[in-house]
Amino acid sequence: MRAPDLARLCEDLGFGAEAAAAYGAKFAEHGLDGWVAAEVDDWEDYAEVGLSRDHATVLCCVARAARGRAAAGAPAAPAAAPALSDAERAALAAADRAAAETGEGGVYGQLVVLGYKEYRVEGSTWHPVGARNEKFALARRDEANGIRRARARVGEPRRPGEKRRSADASHSVTMSVAAGARGADGKPVARSQRVTVEYVPDAREDMFQLGRMIVPQNDFVVRGPLHLDAGGVLCGPVSRYACRLSCGRAPPYACRLYAAGFNNERDVFLSEQAPKWQLAPGERAADADDAVTDPDAEPDAAQWDALTTFGVRIWKPEVGAWREVSVHGGVHEPRARADVAGRRYPDEDSVLTNGTIVDLAGIQLLFESAASMRAHERAARRGSERGIGGDGRSPIPGDPRADAPARIVARFNARRPQCPVQLHTIRLEYDDEKRRALAQDRRPYIFPACGHVHAFAPELQRLPCPLCRTRGPFVELRLEWEPAICDEEPEVAFNPCGHIVSERVARKWAGLALPDNAPPNARYRPICPFCAKPLKTDARAGDQPYSRILFQSDASRDDVEGSDGDSENGGWSTASPGLTVQDATPPDTAERKNDPGDADGDAA
Repeated sequence: MRAPDLARLCEDLGFGAEAAAAYGAKFAEHGLDGWVAAEVDDWEDYAEVGLSRDHATVLCCVARAARGRAAAGAPAAPAAAPALSDAERAALAAADRAAAETGEGGVYGQLVVLGYKEYRVEGSTWHPVGARNEKFALARRDEANGIRRARARVGEPRRPGEKRRSADASHSVTMSVAAGARGADGKPVARSQRVTVEYVPDAREDMFQLGRMIVPQNDFVVRGPLHLDAGGVLCGPVSRYACRLSCGRAPPYACRLYAAGFNNERDVFLSEQAPKWQLAPGERAADADDAVTDPDAEPDAAQWDALTTFGVRIWKPEVGAWREVSVHGGVHEPRARADVAGRRYPDEDSVLTNGTIVDLAGIQLLFESAASMRAHERAARRGSERGIGGDGRSPIPGDPRADAPARIVARFNARRPQCPVQLHTIRLEYDDEKRRALAQDRRPYIFPACGHVHAFAPELQRLPCPLCRTRGPFVELRLEWEPAICDEEPEVAFNPCGHIVSERVARKWAGLALPDNAPPNARYRPICPFCAKPLKTDARAGDQPYSRILFQSDASRDDVEGSDGDSENGGWSTASPGLTVQDATPPDTAERKNDPGDADGDAA
């Protein structure tokens, strides 16, 4: 069934001649043609092409009926996994025992969302949905569900009713290659063809999927920025089945990232519009290294790789640059054009290391390794005696029986910080319930452009800082504790959001540009890792991404040193490199009203 036939089918279904003509153009534009139409399982496939929700649902039902799938059939028998060697079985058995007895290998790591995993878009405003910095634990499964490459083949486009893959294969990646596409030799492909890569179960791996759709196939749902299209359908740049992670069940428990996830048919389908390319003669895909059969036995004509439409990118600390990951796990330079992949880096891999950032169309997730998670757990148990990774960073002073946020809050409040304008004491609280119980004018607010801390006053929201006349936002000073992001005592506040971190962590995030959209339309800019707001970095306007926290205190230095630990190791001490106490009193009211830098005067 070609695109015109699909359009006539839409008209026969009562969609109307105008809608049928419009849909026919969209089918041709998106390659929803021939055997491709028979692959569609979800109405969202059609909706993303541009059909209304009602029309998409009807057409999906017709496509299923045409394939004899109007009713649920008997489940297919599970494919058998290849036999493991004695050494592999012994390693897996030892890893199972270690996970049960000591917990090692029970969790492979976790993904921490930078900001929020979902937003509702209204105009140019993104409204966050859900909790900040949600975490997805990559926990050991009771039974392995990993897969392993078995074979690749090339053939004619699939006909309706034809089997998707071999009987022994559990999963597949299917690529539709249009006639005229460039092959490895640079010459156009003579006719449309289908490239299929088959996978068999692998007892050595656990697999996890991320995507926009709330379906059983996705272990972790990351919806990203969503908006209503003309048909009333929630759409967004994060793919329905965005990516998958394959984690080894035995040491070293490597977690490898691949673009695209499997649908309810356990297939990754890549239409003619997805960027794809044929590998050079003798070159093999990244996942062919561990194939069941000899990779050299696969025909060169079947060696293709692809990117997803919205892309999957990673930033690894040891590389220090953004890369794009392919469907078969290859690492490439981020594409400059939507339909052309960047050059491949054969010496790099997609294995996640501690601190790796995964980008899904502008939504970033920070990977924390299992070793880092264990170190933070030990630090929490030891209190202020912690020393994570042996890097020599100073501990957080205070009562070792209290957790780190409680110690930070206690050290701040022990200084009895004052508002320099209203001259009353302010208190920092980490617990949301305690913070809400405080009157608003008793909470610390900050001008993040300069770092001066005040109590809240409505007038200050539209005025420059009363102490230094610096203009900028006036926001609440907020402590968020996520050890994967910052496990040190705060010293500075991000501009413009007011979240507080150590200066070392602030320098890291201020110097790291993250994409805000799918390739190739993304702009790269630094963000606050807690709320994902872009940091102020325009030097021409005098902006700085973070500022040292400056507050006034009515406590003497002796009071603080005697009450709350060693002043030389704490960010709250007068002598420390952290939060700085302001000894100077603010200019008097008359002087500030006559300041030519503030035509409105200062009502505080």
